[in-house]
Amino acid sequence: GGILMFLLAGLLGAGAEREAGIAAAVLLAVSLLGPMPGWSARHRLSLPTLTVCVYFLLNCAAGLYSRFGGSAAIEFGKILTAFCVFLAVLLHVRRGEVRGLVTMGAAVCAAYGLLSVDAASIRSFSAVFMQAMDGLFGTYFMGMETGYEAGIRITGIFGNPNFMAGFLALGIFLSLYLVRGAGSRRERLAACLLLGLNTFSFLLLFSMGAVASFVVAVFLYLAAERRERRVSLFILLAETAVTALLFGFVAMPGLGSGQDALGIVPDLAGFGNGLVLWALHEFGGLRLSQHLERRKRETLIAAGVLAGGLCLYVLLGFQLTGGYTLDAGETLRRSVYPEAGTYTLEGDWTGEISVTVEGQNTVDTIVHTSTVLYSGPMEGASFTVPEGTRVVYLNFQGGEGDRLESLSLSNGPRVKLGYLLFPGFIANRIQGLWANQNAIQRLAFFQDGLRIYAQSPIIGSGLGSFEGQLFSVQDFYYETTYVHNHYIQVLLEMGIPGLLSFLLLLGSAAVTLLRRRREGEEDHLLPALLGCLAVSALHALTEIDWSVGVYQIMALLVLGLAAVRFARPLPRTGGKAAGIAVPALSGGVCVVFAVLLSGNLYAENAYVEVKAGLREQTADTMSQLAAIDRYNWAQYELDM
Repeated sequence: GGILMFLLAGLLGAGAEREAGIAAAVLLAVSLLGPMPGWSARHRLSLPTLTVCVYFLLNCAAGLYSRFGGSAAIEFGKILTAFCVFLAVLLHVRRGEVRGLVTMGAAVCAAYGLLSVDAASIRSFSAVFMQAMDGLFGTYFMGMETGYEAGIRITGIFGNPNFMAGFLALGIFLSLYLVRGAGSRRERLAACLLLGLNTFSFLLLFSMGAVASFVVAVFLYLAAERRERRVSLFILLAETAVTALLFGFVAMPGLGSGQDALGIVPDLAGFGNGLVLWALHEFGGLRLSQHLERRKRETLIAAGVLAGGLCLYVLLGFQLTGGYTLDAGETLRRSVYPEAGTYTLEGDWTGEISVTVEGQNTVDTIVHTSTVLYSGPMEGASFTVPEGTRVVYLNFQGGEGDRLESLSLSNGPRVKLGYLLFPGFIANRIQGLWANQNAIQRLAFFQDGLRIYAQSPIIGSGLGSFEGQLFSVQDFYYETTYVHNHYIQVLLEMGIPGLLSFLLLLGSAAVTLLRRRREGEEDHLLPALLGCLAVSALHALTEIDWSVGVYQIMALLVLGLAAVRFARPLPRTGGKAAGIAVPALSGGVCVVFAVLLSGNLYAENAYVEVKAGLREQTADTMSQLAAIDRYNWAQYELDM
């Protein structure tokens, strides 16, 4: 199961979405022949299960009525695969197997996290994996940007650090459950290794939206845990954060170094993080938890010290800065927020350092452009900041060993150079934080998504319609495939029913877990799943997570775990009819749409041959392709 889940994630993440959907549907149909699905259907038909089914069926319909059939088929392949994973969990997993399933999910996340780190450093096993996947399954890993944004963050094995961070956030919560529910030292060691790999990779991806969503979800996770267990959970979270940050410092020099000796350091640091976390927790955290749980006053003091220390660290991290020594070929980018006016650079530096000064107003931040205000040597550098400028970036270059000791704008702000408490990738990533162009750009995405929704407010425009209709509504040119807000995405694709179904999908699972919490449920899995739901709901506000197949299969795995372990069956669903009808209908729908996806793939390949002159293009040929492909039929009828 773990290998299959790993392969499905790879197919979904690298361009084989329809093939993954077809394979998942066939495997699901075969698995429904045994006795277990009938029993599960009678005893697990719950409200969370029904909401997932409704959401899936609306996606089925939206794929067929979309005017952008080529994109719709690809988008539907993702949700079909994820729904098959959900059904497999619901109909086949026994309650006693839940921990094994959680381990599988956390391990798949950790494996892709480690691949992401390796792809950004020495590329030892990640290159082999990508070449094998491309050669065997027709994916395009080797064509994606799976490396390292110099000095900032790794980009992830799937070429997008933001949704990859959301994916790993789910793995972190699942790993936390494994650590807390471990019954032996060996189990805790394995769980800490998974937790260490997931948190280490998550940190190196450094998606600010994912980090913010995760922090809020952690507080909700703590609130959902039983009162007497919060101290031990808080200590484990603190241990996890500290070790990940320390090993982030260790890994930073090896990122982007290729086959140099330093390139192996990030890979080793991932495992080292897990081992140190285990040692810290096993020989310190557990004993400290037991001690503090018997002393409420000391517990409150310790919690206050830890929370205060974290806040103090972040505050001092922004303020404690010093000089910076440049490497050959390095570009150091720093931001300031001056008022409009004319400035000169003042300070102390050594070497032949040059600087390029760029300014961004609101429009520049949205379209990722800038205005060069000055470019040349540091000595005598002067520039004018126009009215309406939101942020000014200074890009320094010099020779090996050239050093910036201190720098400021005349009668203006001081330029923070070397951050003493933050790793380099965090220091570089927070530049322009108060005028972040990605955050501001998303507001334009949201606005244009709502404009498209207004064209078909009841049922939406169908899957894949945002990218297809974007150019007709945008005020200025930009490209993006998704809205970066899944609530707006489902609204414009599936209308009001789609949004309601997505809200119910998340809400029914949350209500089920909270109800069981009030009933006294003590399983560590319950608050962990609530943490997963919280980070999923929050990150969906600003990111494309739920439009990416890799994320969808993990999210529906989480929903499947909630349905199997905690959901109560609906009344009057325990008869034999349900045991026969539910597997037959669900499996039948998946197979039917797998056939439709197969027709889409066949017609697409045939059309490529027509365009290449390998197959004659006649009215009859086009008519046949239109009949075979129920997604992209309009293109073939247009040609006919």
